[in-house]
Amino acid sequence: GVLRIRGKGRFEVPPLVLNEPKLRLTVRPEREGTVVLLPASSIDPRPTTLFRLEAGELTLDGLQFAVKPGEKADTAAVVAVAGGKRCEFKRCVFT
Repeated sequence: GVLRIRGKGRFEVPPLVLNEPKLRLTVRPEREGTVVLLPASSIDPRPTTLFRLEAGELTLDGLQFAVKPGEKADTAAVVAVAGGKRCEFKRCVFT
């Protein structure tokens, strides 16, 4: 399936766990423009990842990501892969 993000600008995203074995998900902007995804600090002040891929496949296309380590973490990631088949980034920017 395809998840299209409407609008432009910065979007706070809660941590999303993907754990369906048959999942084939692509996340992209609905239209050309700048879409920046960042961890939702209002939900968890110390998130270190936006997506946790436990099964299936994830493609992130044409997105920007703003991640930084949380208060109690030394690292940050857009995707934590813990058993998924594939994670692909296309035309993405990381800051």
